[in-house]
Amino acid sequence: MREGNNIAHFGKPFIAIAVAVAALVAIPLMIFGEPFRQESELWFIVLIPHWLAIIYLIWLAFDFRTHSFALPSVKSIEVDEWVIIVSKKEWLGMTVAVLLFKLEENFERILCQVLL
Repeated sequence: MREGNNIAHFGKPFIAIAVAVAALVAIPLMIFGEPFRQESELWFIVLIPHWLAIIYLIWLAFDFRTHSFALPSVKSIEVDEWVIIVSKKEWLGMTVAVLLFKLEENFERILCQVLL
């Protein structure tokens, strides 16, 4: 579960995207004036919400990918008992296959393979 204020986390980018889209739409309206606005009013009314939704969904995809699939940090290693304790992650649960590697110079050596 995400810690902190979810409304601020998801709301701030939405507001920023809405302001950016409004600024980009305002540029041609200022340059070409009132006749251009009258001719293209329906296009802007239809397309602006779509652009806003598409850009926000792209941001959500990147946010979900970076936060939800981040690697857990290792808290403790018990070599005698072959136990590694890691931090909690949403994706780390039942029916998840985990491979542990050790970096040795220029290659990785597999230490173990576990199906949780």
